[in-house]
Order: sequence, then C-alpha cells, then structure tokens
Amino acid sequence: MYNVLICKGRASRSEFLWFSLFLGIIGFCLGFISGFFGIDTHNDIMLSVLCVVLWIAGISITIRRLHDVNKSAWWAILYFICYILFEIAVFIYPVDFDSIDPDNPDARLWFLILCKFALIIWAIVLLVFCAKKAHKAIIVSGLTRLIYRHKRAK
Repeated sequence: MYNVLICKGRASRSEFLWFSLFLGIIGFCLGFISGFFGIDTHNDIMLSVLCVVLWIAGISITIRRLHDVNKSAWWAILYFICYILFEIAVFIYPVDFDSIDPDNPDARLWFLILCKFALIIWAIVLLVFCAKKAHKAIIVSGLTRLIYRHKRAK
C-alpha cells in the first residue's frame, strides 16, 4: 500500500484484489453517506479530490498488475481515456430520461448506451487480465535477481 501512486514495478494478485476491495468499501461508504445526508457529490470539492486521488491510485495499481501478467500498461491507460471521453460526452450531450419516447429513442441515448457497453466489456477484459497468475518466467526472473542480490551482499 506504500507505493500505491507509483506505476513502476509489479503488483501481486493479492495486492490488486485487496486494494480493489478497499476501493469498493470506500465507494460504498461514500455513496451511502452522501445519500443519507443528501450531499451533492458533484459540487463537494473534498469528495471530488478524494475520488480523483483514489482513481489515480486505481490506475497505478492496475498498471502494475498488468506488468505482472506481462501485459502492456496501454490496456489500462486507453480504458481510462475512453472512460473520461464517455464522461465528457455525457456532460456535453445530457439525455433527459423522462422525456424519451419509447417508440422513437434519441440517437444520443443509443450512442451513450453503446459507449457504456464497450466500457463494461473492456473492464471485464481488464479484470480477467488482472486476475491471471503471473508468468513463470517473470517469477523465475525475480527469484534469480533476488538470489543474485543475496549472493552479492555476502
């Protein structure tokens, strides 16, 4: 947890899963508290700063986990870029769900649904990558370096 904002190196499966559990609990608690007290989450600056810090930490641990399974960090970076673009599209083209005619839906609605579906599929792919075991070559390479450092220290 000390190097949570560092993208260099590797993250084990347990580190990734514990951090994901931590993010899930924090997100649930923040959502519950903001709903219970009626806090507007879009206008609360402290909550926004906390979300950005946790979001950056999530990106970095995902990148380190992808390094551990020998995948490129671009898998995570492109997902988060597409997520930001989706949020911008929602902000620029808001859809009023109360005024949608079921017989003639708006093209913007279909665009947003398609984008969200693509993000969900991409998130599932990232989750599968992050849940995989590390390659044996990476583990052996790490052990070799560890043994070499231990012998050099004597």
